[in-house]
Amino acid sequence: MVMMAVGMSATGCSSIECNLQGRVVCHYEFQDRNGNTMQSQLPVSVTLHRPEAETDSVFINRQANAATLDIPMSYSLTTDTMTLTLHLTESTSVSDMMFVTKENRPVFEEVDCAPRYNHTITAVSSTHNFIDSLIINNKQVNNNATKNIIIRLALQ
Repeated sequence: MVMMAVGMSATGCSSIECNLQGRVVCHYEFQDRNGNTMQSQLPVSVTLHRPEAETDSVFINRQANAATLDIPMSYSLTTDTMTLTLHLTESTSVSDMMFVTKENRPVFEEVDCAPRYNHTITAVSSTHNFIDSLIINNKQVNNNATKNIIIRLALQ
């Protein structure tokens, strides 16, 4: 009887299929002003501003030759705020703030799985030191690897 209980509990645990990517990421793509996909010739950093963490955190630090960025979205904020920095030289940089407004939708998978949220992007905006424009390409942010937001750069 004990062996049957152990066997059944092991079977129950193995049938749970939790999403391995607990956090949903927003996919960004760099383009030039004409809409051509490009790699940044300058190192890129991304700082996330999350009040719930009580501190800003550098998520990407000086990534070279970036053509795309995958940045996790917050669970509870209606607007994600981040700073995108291009490093012109070792000691000189230029930064823009990006704002992604969204609706958060909890996704229930299984009681034993970590919470997960999908998002619908409703608006994007930025400052314009080197960002020409932001374009919503796919407003649904889930675990599909499609570009969600296009960042058109004014310099490069």
